[in-house]
Amino acid sequence: MENLLDFIGIKKNHHYLIHSSFKSIKDNTEYKVPQDFIFALMERMTPEGSIIMPTFTYNFVKKDKTHQIFEKFTSPSWTGYLTDFFRELPYVYRTSSPTHSFAVWGKVIEIIDNYDNPKSPLGKDSLMDWLANTPNTHIIMFGVDFRSLSFGHYLEVVAKVPWYNTFCWDYMNIEPKSEDIFGIYDLIEVPGCSQSFNNFENYLLENNIIEKKYYNNLLVYNLEVNTLLHHGMQYFNENYKNLLCLPNRCATCDERRKKLNLF
Repeated sequence: MENLLDFIGIKKNHHYLIHSSFKSIKDNTEYKVPQDFIFALMERMTPEGSIIMPTFTYNFVKKDKTHQIFEKFTSPSWTGYLTDFFRELPYVYRTSSPTHSFAVWGKVIEIIDNYDNPKSPLGKDSLMDWLANTPNTHIIMFGVDFRSLSFGHYLEVVAKVPWYNTFCWDYMNIEPKSEDIFGIYDLIEVPGCSQSFNNFENYLLENNIIEKKYYNNLLVYNLEVNTLLHHGMQYFNENYKNLLCLPNRCATCDERRKKLNLF
């Protein structure tokens, strides 16, 4: 079988946001340790390309002040084993957002100061905004589906779905604020539930806009950001009801309904 990176169609000098399950990668490919996989990606893309991985920690301020305080060099990533390995490499930069940080390598580091700690964690002035406005950007998904699609939250913001700036985490005793060792930051457009992003995934598949591929049993998507932005704007505007979980299935989505008097 051809190499995984050839199978996906990874291109040098392009920019990739990567969502992953390293267990699925290890079980189904030639890459058994994270360093082999990361170094192969770097060699293929060259430093003129970019690798971006979410290293989210969700360090929101709790009303009772029991929250952890973010420290970007030591706070572990909650978004998978591979992302935590990647963020610790000496030539990788981690952004400063206490809730939704990213680890980055390559060309993107040249502009990262402009996107380091945005007020809207996945909206305007975040790395999702940079991906949407930069040529040759892609989202690669290894062993995960659209429930992991951070760009879906950006689409919520730019399409201005009814709840795009409705804070929906009150029931968890947290506020729309984040904290690191330097201070507390007010947040807007705080991301909520992503479980129903699979409905957007199914729409794209059913209309042959994207292709689901398998390398052995590893589900792989290579998604052009421009394609997601174009079709996402229309879908999120016209079908926003499909982006919430069914009633009484998800406290976060129910909070949105309650606050906005939605259906």
